[in-house]
Amino acid sequence: MAHPNPSPPRDALERRAARAFPWLLVGLLAAQAIVLFTTARQESQTWDEAMHLAAGFAYWKQADFTQNPQHPPLHKLLAALPLRFAAVDLPPRGELDEVAYGRTFLFENRTPWRRMLALGRAASMALALGLTFAVAWWTRRRFGALAALLAAIFTASDPNLLAHGRYVTTDAALAWWFFLACALWLDYAESGSGRRLLLAGVCLGGALATKFSAVILLPLLPLLYWIVAPRPTGRRRWLGGCAVLAGAAALVVWTSYLPWRRPPEQLRLHQITLSDTPAGRALRWAGRALRVRAHPYWVGLDRVAERNRAGHPSYLLGRVSEHGDWRYFPVAFLVKTPVAVLAMLVAMLIGGWWTRWNRVQTALLAAGAVFFLFCASSRINLGFRHLLPLFPVLYVLLASAVSALVSSRAAVALLALAIAGHFWEIVRIHPHYLAFFNAAAGGPQAGPQYLLDSNIDWGQDLDRLMKFLTANGVRRVYLSYFGSASWAEYPLEVEAVPATWETWKTEAMRDVVAVSVTPLYGLYTPRTEYAWLRARPPDRRIGHSIYVWDFRRLSETSPTE
Repeated sequence: MAHPNPSPPRDALERRAARAFPWLLVGLLAAQAIVLFTTARQESQTWDEAMHLAAGFAYWKQADFTQNPQHPPLHKLLAALPLRFAAVDLPPRGELDEVAYGRTFLFENRTPWRRMLALGRAASMALALGLTFAVAWWTRRRFGALAALLAAIFTASDPNLLAHGRYVTTDAALAWWFFLACALWLDYAESGSGRRLLLAGVCLGGALATKFSAVILLPLLPLLYWIVAPRPTGRRRWLGGCAVLAGAAALVVWTSYLPWRRPPEQLRLHQITLSDTPAGRALRWAGRALRVRAHPYWVGLDRVAERNRAGHPSYLLGRVSEHGDWRYFPVAFLVKTPVAVLAMLVAMLIGGWWTRWNRVQTALLAAGAVFFLFCASSRINLGFRHLLPLFPVLYVLLASAVSALVSSRAAVALLALAIAGHFWEIVRIHPHYLAFFNAAAGGPQAGPQYLLDSNIDWGQDLDRLMKFLTANGVRRVYLSYFGSASWAEYPLEVEAVPATWETWKTEAMRDVVAVSVTPLYGLYTPRTEYAWLRARPPDRRIGHSIYVWDFRRLSETSPTE
């Protein structure tokens, strides 16, 4: 946000930030790297990671893009690349589904699963660090050193980006490609730079080859051009830019499928399209009218469109829905976004009434709003993680606005207080970033009141649970675990948790019971199945995602970890 008459406090802060910028950024990146690498070692594999790693390795070894078609291959290829240089085998697929095949690949290979998972997560962590650097680099060019440092601080320390920046999944990776595609395209729209245009096309292709939700960029980027471009700019430059953008993006998507070998039957696109959706009908028309051949990318896009039409079970505010809820992402945003960020958002909206916005800020606001509305319209409400690409854009916008509003010593003090409060929230949740809920929502203990699944419980705490039980001399545990990790390496006898209606078992229980919060509160299980456990407070919470009850009456531990 441009400020016509910067005040002395603003000038002084900008000069100090400019002098210290390189050192502060290096320190911030080093701290982020330490947090990512040390906390990732404590996390069990989450639901999707083994599937993504197995699929990525199959792409490299067998050009088999039939595995995990609901996600494009780019990030899976990057994650599995280090495994090509390790002692890793690809097991026979047989009749195994994706989950079982992923477990077999990860836990029954020659290389220990911890090392395989660490190698696979390296690409995600590298992109998370690259995202912080990209946000700082671009924001400094646009809005100055102070805004760049603020944006980088919030990007590097955002608990949701930290959580998913450690996993072999596509959400945080899409945030990297989404931000760069928007930022570089805005540069082109203003300057007409051919280099920026080509880089924007590459990043658009990276986004499209990472997650199918990136298709929203196809209408969004041409719209952003008209917000930012100088008014004399003609339609010819816009059309030419869009053509180059699309061509570069198509080349990147095509390259990400290079290992693929076309099957001998040469099927047309309309022959493999299944969904009765606008996307499915468009694909069938292209197959018939344009004689477009079948390709794994179109197959995956069709499957995702059909999945969105059918919906997916989701949990919101204590209720389960089979077809999504338009309130899901607004509620998730309010309870999973740090309080300091929400406060800065309010300050930006209030300050915007009397401070002039420039075109770049308007474009950033439009990009964030369009992506948020796109997610809110989805019938697949699996987690706050789908909103992650919004946050780098939001942080640049907030930093540019708030830094311009620092016009007095009182404003400087308020900004310092907001940053201190932000880090207080982050320190409190460390290292359990996936389970973050802001203080206004009641923190992670209150999380199950609002959301479940990957918002708090994605199977990441099984290793912590097993170590806790082993250290406390537990030999038998009744376990209901939401995840796909393995406990085979631990010398424990694992039994199924009895349901509420099995009163002859629940009343005689004299062992340790551990239940993940997702089945505990009735997502993917009957709501009443574990009501007998919900009626009593747990004796221990492991990483906020697994609750433990000790019916031996010998527990002397504190109620939370």
